[in-house]
Amino acid sequence: LDAVRRARAKDKDGMQRIDEPEISEAEAQKRKGNESFRKKDFDQAIKHYTNAIELDGKVSGYFSNRANAIMQKAQQFTSDKKHYKLLLHEVIIDCDRALKQDPSYQKAIRRKGLALYELGQHKEAVVCFNQLKKVDSKISKIKASVTRKT
Repeated sequence: LDAVRRARAKDKDGMQRIDEPEISEAEAQKRKGNESFRKKDFDQAIKHYTNAIELDGKVSGYFSNRANAIMQKAQQFTSDKKHYKLLLHEVIIDCDRALKQDPSYQKAIRRKGLALYELGQHKEAVVCFNQLKKVDSKISKIKASVTRKT
């Protein structure tokens, strides 16, 4: 609410000014992680997402974003199977943390399923993909219901 008030505040000349709402330091770290990810600097992205998690470990998106950066980093190690597998296990751990907070978080479900598949755990991967279908089906039903009511 304070951020909204500040955004609607007037400057000294009486003109309304629009400020970008303040964001938390955790969110700032996530944004830096996103920028590093876009630049394909996955180590730096992982660092920023880790900082965001340390500042606010209750946001499932931070874990999922870090899992994505780790997954991309793992692609650089496909010839080093041991390192590749270790990174994929980290992806699964972060996805599980995200899903603990939000069991229907589609990106985390998908990333976990892909990591499991890459590790050769095909049955577990299928469970994830079936879960993803169920979540997607529920979302489709909700969207259809909302559309009918409008």
